[in-house]
Amino acid sequence: MHQSNAILHHMAKSHSELARILEAKRDTIIHAAAVVGGLPDRNTSFCTTEDIAEHSLSLTKNLAAYLYSLSELEEALAENLTCLVKEMQPGDEE
Repeated sequence: MHQSNAILHHMAKSHSELARILEAKRDTIIHAAAVVGGLPDRNTSFCTTEDIAEHSLSLTKNLAAYLYSLSELEEALAENLTCLVKEMQPGDEE
């Protein structure tokens, strides 16, 4: 039982660090989206349409990567917790 608690503690710490990393990515994406949202729709004499499209595409890729990372974190949490719940259930011992 002590070993299971230790494993659970280490997994919780690991998942907390993953969540912290994802939160930092989220902040970056939010700021980038605010910059893109602040660009004027017309009279873009300071940059070309291709530049705006390139930055928008980059932002979209970053957002997709962030959402994918969230799904990976959720899947890792589910897998780890499933294993622990199975191990901690009484009566399943062989």
